[in-house]
Amino acid sequence: MKVDSNLLVKDSLRVQKDMRTEGDFRVEGEAYFFNKVYMFDDLLVDGGVEISANLQAGNNVKVDNKLTVSGKSTFDDNVKMSGLDYIPNINNPNIELLAKLPSGELYKVDIPDLITLMYSKDCQGNIQDIASPAWNNGLNKIFVNYSCANVKVGIRTSDPQYFLDVREMAHLDRLKVGAIPANEDGMINGFDITNSRDLIQLGVLNATTQNQSDVRFRVSNKGAIYSKNLGSDPSLVLHNGTGQAIIVFGSNGSKLLQLDNNGMLRTREIKVDLDAWPDYVFDEDYQLLTLDELSSYINRNGHLPGLPSAYEIEENGLNLGEIQKMQMEKIEEQSLYTLQLNDRISDLETENEQLKSELEELKIQMNEIREMFKE
Repeated sequence: MKVDSNLLVKDSLRVQKDMRTEGDFRVEGEAYFFNKVYMFDDLLVDGGVEISANLQAGNNVKVDNKLTVSGKSTFDDNVKMSGLDYIPNINNPNIELLAKLPSGELYKVDIPDLITLMYSKDCQGNIQDIASPAWNNGLNKIFVNYSCANVKVGIRTSDPQYFLDVREMAHLDRLKVGAIPANEDGMINGFDITNSRDLIQLGVLNATTQNQSDVRFRVSNKGAIYSKNLGSDPSLVLHNGTGQAIIVFGSNGSKLLQLDNNGMLRTREIKVDLDAWPDYVFDEDYQLLTLDELSSYINRNGHLPGLPSAYEIEENGLNLGEIQKMQMEKIEEQSLYTLQLNDRISDLETENEQLKSELEELKIQMNEIREMFKE
Protein backbone atom coordinates (compact mmCIF):
# COMPACT_ATOMS: atom_id res chain seq x y z
CA MET A 1 0.00 0.00 0.00
CA LYS A 2 1.43 3.34 -1.08
CA VAL A 3 0.05 6.58 0.32
CA ASP A 4 1.32 9.83 -1.22
CA SER A 5 -0.22 12.04 1.44
CA ASN A 6 -1.74 11.47 4.91
CA LEU A 7 -3.17 8.14 6.09
CA LEU A 8 -5.96 8.50 8.65
CA VAL A 9 -7.12 5.42 10.51
CA LYS A 10 -10.08 6.16 12.79
CA ASP A 11 -9.97 2.87 14.65
CA SER A 12 -6.83 0.78 15.06
CA LEU A 13 -3.85 0.01 12.88
CA ARG A 14 -2.31 -3.43 13.36
CA VAL A 15 0.86 -4.56 11.67
CA GLN A 16 1.53 -8.29 12.15
CA LYS A 17 5.07 -8.15 10.82
CA ASP A 18 7.68 -5.34 10.60
CA MET A 19 6.71 -1.70 10.18
CA ARG A 20 9.40 0.67 8.96
CA THR A 21 9.26 4.46 8.47
CA GLU A 22 11.84 6.24 6.38
CA GLY A 23 10.97 9.61 7.89
CA ASP A 24 9.76 10.74 11.31
CA PHE A 25 7.47 8.55 13.34
CA ARG A 26 5.20 10.75 15.41
CA VAL A 27 2.60 9.82 18.01
CA GLU A 28 0.44 12.75 19.08
CA GLY A 29 -1.41 10.78 21.78
CA GLU A 30 -0.39 7.76 23.81
CA ALA A 31 1.61 4.89 22.38
CA TYR A 32 1.44 1.35 23.81
CA PHE A 33 4.05 -1.25 22.93
CA PHE A 34 3.34 -4.79 24.12
CA ASN A 35 6.47 -6.28 22.68
CA LYS A 36 10.01 -5.20 21.82
CA VAL A 37 10.82 -1.81 20.32
CA TYR A 38 14.10 -1.32 18.40
CA MET A 39 15.25 2.24 17.72
CA PHE A 40 18.30 2.87 15.54
CA ASP A 41 18.08 6.65 15.89
CA ASP A 42 16.67 9.12 18.41
CA LEU A 43 13.31 8.55 20.05
CA LEU A 44 11.67 11.82 21.04
CA VAL A 45 8.54 11.56 23.17
CA ASP A 46 6.78 14.63 24.56
CA GLY A 47 4.44 12.64 26.80
CA GLY A 48 4.81 9.46 28.82
CA VAL A 49 6.09 6.11 27.61
CA GLU A 50 4.96 2.81 29.10
CA ILE A 51 6.65 -0.39 27.98
CA SER A 52 5.58 -3.78 29.36
CA ALA A 53 8.55 -5.70 27.88
CA ASN A 54 12.20 -4.93 27.30
CA LEU A 55 13.53 -1.58 26.06
CA GLN A 56 16.69 -1.50 23.97
CA ALA A 57 18.02 1.70 22.41
CA GLY A 58 21.15 2.07 20.30
CA ASN A 59 21.27 5.84 20.66
CA ASN A 60 19.83 8.57 22.87
CA VAL A 61 16.50 8.33 24.65
CA LYS A 62 14.84 11.53 25.83
CA VAL A 63 11.65 11.45 27.86
CA ASP A 64 10.18 14.76 29.07
CA ASN A 65 7.62 13.21 31.37
CA LYS A 66 7.44 9.56 32.50
CA LEU A 67 9.28 6.40 31.50
CA THR A 68 7.95 3.06 32.82
CA VAL A 69 9.72 -0.15 31.86
CA SER A 70 8.51 -3.49 33.25
CA GLY A 71 11.33 -5.54 31.73
CA LYS A 72 15.08 -5.07 31.36
CA SER A 73 16.54 -1.92 29.85
CA THR A 74 19.77 -1.59 27.90
CA PHE A 75 21.19 1.80 26.90
CA ASP A 76 24.37 2.18 24.89
CA ASP A 77 24.33 5.96 25.11
CA ASN A 78 22.83 8.75 27.23
CA VAL A 79 19.47 8.74 28.98
CA LYS A 80 17.90 12.09 29.91
CA MET A 81 14.77 12.43 32.04
CA SER A 82 13.92 16.08 32.59
CA GLY A 83 10.80 15.29 34.63
CA LEU A 84 12.67 13.26 37.29
CA ASP A 85 12.57 15.58 40.31
CA TYR A 86 13.34 13.02 43.02
CA ILE A 87 14.05 9.33 43.53
CA PRO A 88 11.18 7.63 45.42
CA ASN A 89 11.80 4.93 48.02
CA ILE A 90 15.39 6.03 48.52
CA ASN A 91 15.88 3.48 51.30
CA ASN A 92 14.37 0.61 49.34
CA PRO A 93 17.07 -2.12 49.28
CA ASN A 94 15.47 -3.71 46.21
CA ILE A 95 16.42 -0.74 44.00
CA GLU A 96 19.85 -1.38 42.48
CA LEU A 97 21.72 0.08 39.52
CA LEU A 98 24.67 -1.22 37.54
CA ALA A 99 27.23 1.56 37.02
CA LYS A 100 30.24 1.46 34.73
CA LEU A 101 33.19 3.10 36.49
CA PRO A 102 35.98 5.08 34.72
CA SER A 103 38.27 2.08 35.16
CA GLY A 104 35.84 -0.01 33.04
CA GLU A 105 34.70 -2.08 35.98
CA LEU A 106 30.96 -2.71 36.43
CA TYR A 107 29.89 -1.73 39.93
CA LYS A 108 26.48 -2.49 41.45
CA VAL A 109 25.18 0.46 43.48
CA ASP A 110 22.03 1.23 45.40
CA ILE A 111 20.39 4.67 45.59
CA PRO A 112 22.67 6.04 48.38
CA ASP A 113 25.72 4.83 46.41
CA LEU A 114 24.35 6.57 43.33
CA ILE A 115 24.03 9.84 45.25
CA THR A 116 27.62 9.42 46.47
CA LEU A 117 28.75 8.92 42.88
CA MET A 118 26.83 12.04 41.83
CA TYR A 119 28.72 14.14 44.39
CA SER A 120 32.12 12.42 43.98
CA LYS A 121 33.54 14.28 41.00
CA ASP A 122 37.04 15.41 40.21
CA CYS A 123 38.09 18.92 39.15
CA GLN A 124 36.98 18.25 35.56
CA GLY A 125 33.48 17.13 36.64
CA ASN A 126 34.10 13.44 35.95
CA ILE A 127 32.68 10.85 38.34
CA GLN A 128 35.44 9.27 40.36
CA ASP A 129 35.94 5.57 40.90
CA ILE A 130 34.93 5.37 44.56
CA ALA A 131 34.98 1.58 44.56
CA SER A 132 38.67 1.23 43.66
CA PRO A 133 40.63 4.46 42.93
CA ALA A 134 42.98 3.96 40.01
CA TRP A 135 46.62 4.40 40.98
CA ASN A 136 48.85 5.71 38.24
CA ASN A 137 52.61 5.81 37.90
CA GLY A 138 55.11 7.88 36.02
CA LEU A 139 58.80 8.63 36.13
CA ASN A 140 59.79 8.30 39.80
CA LYS A 141 56.22 8.72 41.07
CA ILE A 142 53.01 6.91 41.93
CA PHE A 143 49.80 8.88 42.33
CA VAL A 144 46.00 8.96 42.29
CA ASN A 145 44.83 11.22 39.49
CA TYR A 146 42.04 12.92 41.46
CA SER A 147 43.35 16.32 42.45
CA CYS A 148 40.07 17.33 44.12
CA ALA A 149 39.20 13.94 45.61
CA ASN A 150 39.34 13.03 49.25
CA VAL A 151 41.51 9.97 48.65
CA LYS A 152 42.92 8.55 51.90
CA VAL A 153 45.94 6.26 52.08
CA GLY A 154 46.16 3.69 54.85
CA ILE A 155 49.22 1.71 55.92
CA ARG A 156 48.50 -1.23 58.23
CA THR A 157 44.82 -0.19 58.26
CA SER A 158 41.91 -0.79 55.88
CA ASP A 159 39.97 2.18 57.24
CA PRO A 160 42.21 5.28 56.91
CA GLN A 161 40.78 8.37 58.57
CA TYR A 162 43.29 10.88 57.16
CA PHE A 163 45.13 11.56 53.90
CA LEU A 164 47.99 9.46 55.31
CA ASP A 165 47.05 7.11 58.14
CA VAL A 166 49.91 4.93 59.45
CA ARG A 167 49.10 2.49 62.24
CA GLU A 168 50.46 -0.49 64.09
CA MET A 169 48.51 -3.10 66.05
CA ALA A 170 49.21 -1.40 69.39
CA HIS A 171 51.71 1.34 68.55
CA LEU A 172 53.68 2.87 65.71
CA ASP A 173 56.88 0.91 65.34
CA ARG A 174 58.80 3.40 63.22
CA LEU A 175 58.31 5.92 60.43
CA LYS A 176 61.39 7.00 58.50
CA VAL A 177 61.95 9.49 55.67
CA GLY A 178 65.45 10.29 54.48
CA ALA A 179 68.88 8.88 53.73
CA ILE A 180 69.71 5.25 54.53
CA PRO A 181 72.82 5.83 56.71
CA ALA A 182 70.98 8.33 58.93
CA ASN A 183 70.48 7.70 62.64
CA GLU A 184 67.43 5.48 63.28
CA ASP A 185 67.06 5.82 67.05
CA GLY A 186 63.79 7.82 66.90
CA MET A 187 60.21 6.73 66.35
CA ILE A 188 59.98 9.23 63.49
CA ASN A 189 63.10 10.01 61.44
CA GLY A 190 63.23 12.66 58.72
CA PHE A 191 66.41 13.82 56.99
CA ASP A 192 67.04 16.45 54.31
CA ILE A 193 69.80 15.18 52.07
CA THR A 194 70.30 18.65 50.50
CA ASN A 195 70.78 20.38 53.89
CA SER A 196 68.98 23.43 52.51
CA ARG A 197 65.27 23.11 53.35
CA ASP A 198 63.37 23.51 56.60
CA LEU A 199 62.99 20.25 58.50
CA ILE A 200 59.44 21.02 59.69
CA GLN A 201 56.82 23.55 58.60
CA LEU A 202 53.35 23.72 60.17
CA GLY A 203 50.78 26.45 59.62
CA VAL A 204 47.32 27.47 58.46
CA LEU A 205 45.78 28.63 55.21
CA ASN A 206 45.83 32.41 54.83
CA ALA A 207 42.28 33.60 55.48
CA THR A 208 42.67 36.56 53.08
CA THR A 209 44.32 35.11 50.00
CA GLN A 210 43.09 31.49 50.47
CA ASN A 211 46.04 30.28 48.42
CA GLN A 212 49.03 30.97 50.64
CA SER A 213 50.04 29.18 53.81
CA ASP A 214 50.88 31.12 56.95
CA VAL A 215 53.70 29.22 58.68
CA ARG A 216 53.24 29.28 62.45
CA PHE A 217 55.91 26.75 63.46
CA ARG A 218 59.05 25.66 61.69
CA VAL A 219 62.42 24.06 62.36
CA SER A 220 65.21 25.19 60.05
CA ASN A 221 67.82 22.84 58.63
CA LYS A 222 70.27 24.21 61.21
CA GLY A 223 67.93 23.30 64.08
CA ALA A 224 66.57 26.78 64.86
CA ILE A 225 62.97 26.71 66.13
CA TYR A 226 60.55 29.48 65.12
CA SER A 227 57.05 29.91 66.55
CA LYS A 228 54.53 32.64 65.67
CA ASN A 229 51.48 33.00 67.90
CA LEU A 230 48.74 35.43 66.82
CA GLY A 231 46.30 34.56 69.59
CA SER A 232 46.13 34.83 73.36
CA ASP A 233 47.46 31.34 74.08
CA PRO A 234 51.04 31.00 75.36
CA SER A 235 53.67 30.48 72.67
CA LEU A 236 55.32 27.61 74.53
CA VAL A 237 53.89 25.25 77.15
CA LEU A 238 56.09 22.56 78.77
CA HIS A 239 54.87 20.00 81.30
CA ASN A 240 57.50 18.08 83.26
CA GLY A 241 57.36 15.32 85.86
CA THR A 242 60.52 15.53 87.97
CA GLY A 243 64.04 16.82 87.48
CA GLN A 244 64.83 19.57 85.00
CA ALA A 245 62.13 20.96 82.71
CA ILE A 246 64.59 22.73 80.37
CA ILE A 247 68.35 22.36 79.92
CA VAL A 248 70.27 24.33 77.26
CA PHE A 249 73.81 23.30 76.30
CA GLY A 250 76.43 25.31 74.42
CA SER A 251 78.42 24.21 71.39
CA ASN A 252 81.19 22.82 73.64
CA GLY A 253 78.76 20.81 75.77
CA SER A 254 78.73 23.21 78.72
CA LYS A 255 75.43 23.90 80.44
CA LEU A 256 74.12 27.38 79.65
CA LEU A 257 70.69 27.36 81.30
CA GLN A 258 68.66 25.03 83.51
CA LEU A 259 65.04 25.31 84.66
CA ASP A 260 64.31 22.94 87.53
CA ASN A 261 60.90 21.41 88.14
CA ASN A 262 60.51 23.53 91.31
CA GLY A 263 60.77 26.77 89.32
CA MET A 264 64.47 27.42 89.97
CA LEU A 265 66.21 29.01 86.96
CA ARG A 266 69.97 28.51 86.89
CA THR A 267 72.36 30.36 84.60
CA ARG A 268 75.70 32.13 84.84
CA GLU A 269 74.66 35.56 83.61
CA ILE A 270 71.47 37.46 82.76
CA LYS A 271 71.48 40.67 80.74
CA VAL A 272 68.37 42.88 80.84
CA ASP A 273 67.99 45.71 78.32
CA LEU A 274 66.36 48.86 79.72
CA ASP A 275 65.47 52.16 78.09
CA ALA A 276 66.49 54.33 81.10
CA TRP A 277 68.67 54.11 84.20
CA PRO A 278 68.09 56.15 87.38
CA ASP A 279 70.99 58.60 86.99
CA TYR A 280 68.32 61.30 87.21
CA VAL A 281 68.68 60.96 91.00
CA PHE A 282 71.88 63.00 90.77
CA ASP A 283 70.21 65.88 88.91
CA GLU A 284 70.16 69.16 90.85
CA ASP A 285 66.38 69.46 90.63
CA TYR A 286 65.71 65.91 91.92
CA GLN A 287 63.36 66.07 94.91
CA LEU A 288 64.98 63.89 97.56
CA LEU A 289 62.91 63.23 100.66
CA THR A 290 64.35 64.41 103.92
CA LEU A 291 65.28 61.77 106.45
CA ASP A 292 62.31 62.78 108.58
CA GLU A 293 59.97 62.39 105.56
CA LEU A 294 61.57 59.03 104.73
CA SER A 295 61.12 57.82 108.29
CA SER A 296 57.48 58.91 108.30
CA TYR A 297 56.77 57.09 104.97
CA ILE A 298 58.36 53.84 106.19
CA ASN A 299 56.36 53.98 109.43
CA ARG A 300 53.09 54.40 107.44
CA ASN A 301 53.67 51.90 104.57
CA GLY A 302 56.22 49.40 105.79
CA HIS A 303 58.47 49.66 102.70
CA LEU A 304 60.63 52.17 100.86
CA PRO A 305 58.91 54.73 98.62
CA GLY A 306 58.88 53.79 94.91
CA LEU A 307 59.18 50.05 95.60
CA PRO A 308 56.31 47.52 95.48
CA SER A 309 55.02 46.04 98.69
CA ALA A 310 55.36 42.38 99.64
CA TYR A 311 51.67 41.86 98.78
CA GLU A 312 52.14 43.30 95.29
CA ILE A 313 55.15 41.03 94.68
CA GLU A 314 53.18 37.96 95.79
CA GLU A 315 50.23 38.86 93.56
CA ASN A 316 51.98 40.13 90.42
CA GLY A 317 55.48 38.68 90.57
CA LEU A 318 58.73 40.51 90.05
CA ASN A 319 60.09 42.18 86.93
CA LEU A 320 63.85 41.75 87.14
CA GLY A 321 64.69 44.73 84.96
CA GLU A 322 62.28 47.10 86.69
CA ILE A 323 63.15 45.99 90.21
CA GLN A 324 66.85 46.34 89.43
CA LYS A 325 66.16 49.88 88.22
CA MET A 326 64.18 50.68 91.40
CA GLN A 327 66.90 49.23 93.59
CA MET A 328 69.53 51.31 91.79
CA GLU A 329 67.36 54.39 92.36
CA LYS A 330 67.31 53.64 96.09
CA ILE A 331 71.06 52.95 96.12
CA GLU A 332 71.71 56.30 94.48
CA GLU A 333 69.33 57.99 96.93
CA GLN A 334 71.18 56.29 99.80
CA SER A 335 74.38 57.65 98.30
CA LEU A 336 72.93 61.16 98.44
CA TYR A 337 71.82 60.59 102.04
CA THR A 338 75.31 59.34 102.85
CA LEU A 339 76.88 62.41 101.22
CA GLN A 340 74.50 64.65 103.18
CA LEU A 341 75.45 62.90 106.41
CA ASN A 342 79.11 63.13 105.50
CA ASP A 343 78.74 66.87 104.96
CA ARG A 344 76.96 67.14 108.29
CA ILE A 345 79.68 65.14 110.02
CA SER A 346 82.38 67.31 108.43
CA ASP A 347 80.59 70.41 109.67
CA LEU A 348 80.35 68.91 113.16
CA GLU A 349 84.01 67.95 113.13
CA THR A 350 84.97 71.49 112.13
CA GLU A 351 82.72 72.88 114.81
CA ASN A 352 84.21 70.44 117.33
CA GLU A 353 87.76 71.50 116.45
CA GLN A 354 86.78 75.10 116.96
CA LEU A 355 85.26 74.29 120.33
CA LYS A 356 88.36 72.35 121.37
CA SER A 357 90.57 75.29 120.38
CA GLU A 358 88.43 77.70 122.35
CA LEU A 359 88.49 75.33 125.33
CA GLU A 360 92.30 75.22 125.27
CA GLU A 361 92.46 78.98 125.25
CA LEU A 362 90.10 79.05 128.23
CA LYS A 363 92.33 76.59 130.08
CA ILE A 364 95.37 78.76 129.45
CA GLN A 365 93.56 81.83 130.70
CA MET A 366 92.40 79.99 133.82
CA ASN A 367 95.95 78.90 134.60
CA GLU A 368 97.19 82.45 134.23
CA ILE A 369 94.50 83.68 136.63
CA ARG A 370 95.47 81.00 139.20
CA GLU A 371 99.11 82.07 139.05
CA MET A 372 98.17 85.68 139.64
CA PHE A 373 96.21 84.77 142.77
CA LYS A 374 99.14 82.77 144.13
CA GLU A 375 101.42 85.75 143.94
